[in-house]
Parts: sequence; C-alpha cells; structure tokens
Amino acid sequence: MFAVIIPYFQRQPGILARTLESVALQDVAEPVHVYVVDDESPAPPEPEVAQVSWPAHFSVRILKKRNGGPGSARNLGLDHLGEERYVAFVDSDDCWAPYHLSAARYAFDHGYDFYTADWCIDDKGTRAHGHFYGDALKTRAIAGVDWAVELDDDLINYTVYGPIGSTCSMVLTRELVSGIRFAGGLRTAGEDGLFATTIAARRPRVFISRRIDTHLGRGVNIFSSGGWNSRQSLMRSIYFLRSRLLMKPLVSGHPVAAERLQKKIAGARRAVWRGLLSTLKRRELPPRELLSLLAADPPLLLGAPAHIRAILRSRAEGGH
Repeated sequence: MFAVIIPYFQRQPGILARTLESVALQDVAEPVHVYVVDDESPAPPEPEVAQVSWPAHFSVRILKKRNGGPGSARNLGLDHLGEERYVAFVDSDDCWAPYHLSAARYAFDHGYDFYTADWCIDDKGTRAHGHFYGDALKTRAIAGVDWAVELDDDLINYTVYGPIGSTCSMVLTRELVSGIRFAGGLRTAGEDGLFATTIAARRPRVFISRRIDTHLGRGVNIFSSGGWNSRQSLMRSIYFLRSRLLMKPLVSGHPVAAERLQKKIAGARRAVWRGLLSTLKRRELPPRELLSLLAADPPLLLGAPAHIRAILRSRAEGGH
C-alpha cells in the first residue's frame, strides 16, 4: 500500500490536475492513498481532484493548513499516514512516468528500502546524476535488471553534496521514514537535502533507476521566484547554509561525507555574502534571518574579509 504526499500551492488552475493524472496512471494493483496538502493555495485543489478519473484502488484526501512552505506541508501528510507501507512524494507541478511506483515496489520486494531515479535538470535533457557526480557515483550492477543499479557506497556521502534523487523521485519504506520530518523552518531551500541526509544517516540500501521517472513542471517553484541577485536569492542562500550546518552532527563517523559537507558549507557561506553585497548595493536592509545565522555560524562573520575579496575579484574578472 502506497502513500503519495503532494504539497500544494499554485496560482494557475490545471497544473495540479496534470500531476494527479500521472499519479492515477501508475501501473500498480495495490491501494494508493493520495494526500494533497493545501498550503493555502490561491487555486483550490478540489476542482482538480474531481476532474481526474481515479482507479477504484486509489483514494484522495485533501488536508488544509496555513501557508508554511513545502517542507511543513509534507510533514502534515506524514503526520496523517494510515497503514501505508511505502511513502512517495511528488510536487504539484511535476509528473511521474506510469512505472514509477511499480519500479519502487520491485526494489522493495528485493530487499531495498530507498528507491530513487535519475531525472533531467533542464530542457536540454541534462541528467542529474551525470551533472552532479559524473563518474564519482559508485554503483554496482543488479543481476537481471538492466535499467537500475545499487548504490555501492554510503548514501550520506552524496546527500551532503547534492541530490542523488529529487524528492519527487524518492520512494521510501515506512520503517525508514519513521520519526523523520522535514525542517519546516527552511522555507525556500535546503529542507529536501537535510531530510535526505537524515534518512541517509540510517544507512539504507539504495536502488537507483537509470530511467527518468519524474518530469519537472513549470508551476510555482522556490527557484523561479526572484533572480539570482534578488532578495529571494539571498534568502535561499541563508536557508541552504542553515541546512548544511544542521547536517554536521549527522556526518559523525563518515569522513568522506564530512569532507564533502565542509566544502559545501564554505561555498554556501560565500553565496550568503554574495547575496548580501547585492542587497546592500540595492540599498536594502538585510533580512533579520541573517542576524540569527551569524549568531549560529561565527565562521560566517570571521571569514567575511576573505569571502568579500574573492567575490569582488571574481566580479572584476567578469564572473558573478
């Protein structure tokens, strides 16, 4: 029995319906319980749920909450689970291939507890695993399966650095996700990576499909609001750095992950200063979240001179 959790906030009607249609087309015979979490969406979910032709073994429940971002919406879905054995996530503007849940079930039937798949990060068909990891992703073949591989390494070595699977391509056993929630305070960045790293700290056995399971949509997206030099971009950098700082206790005993995480933290600190310089250039006050971040991360302030020099030098050389 599958649970499918969909955080929902869209301004344009019709986007959710396309996502729900892709869920309804999943080629599994067992019950699928769909939880649409209405995060105070301007476009209501009820008409879109009603226009989908649902198979008899599918059910849909709409949960409503005050706006708090996708992480807190997913948490509400997790809090309302029933007897489902497997948990999948999909955003309200993304679509699944019909075999997504059946591929995950194949993995679970063969002893895995974490399923994910490759995906495209742009319209050019650039695959995420090649883009983020290249040849550094350690895998081994699975007998009798030519469309998937097993991760031959600790998952945490990858989740601290970049996504090994988008949240929308991730399917987990109920036991693996038990007691774990998204960090609701990370409203616009970082909550997915922190959630995956918390999962990874439990050392799951990971099944990776080489097929493209998820097609990313064009609805409301945290990375589509504001340009890369905007205030929204600075907030994303702040939340991203917070998420990586929260990962530090999780990598204890994982030297490879700890080294990779430290590199990500260094880059995230520089991104915060880059965003802050752009904010000051526009003569805007820094967000109050920056002050709490400085208190939580003293090296962010101590390293300011070096970061600012590097940013100014990059700009002088024609960089960003």
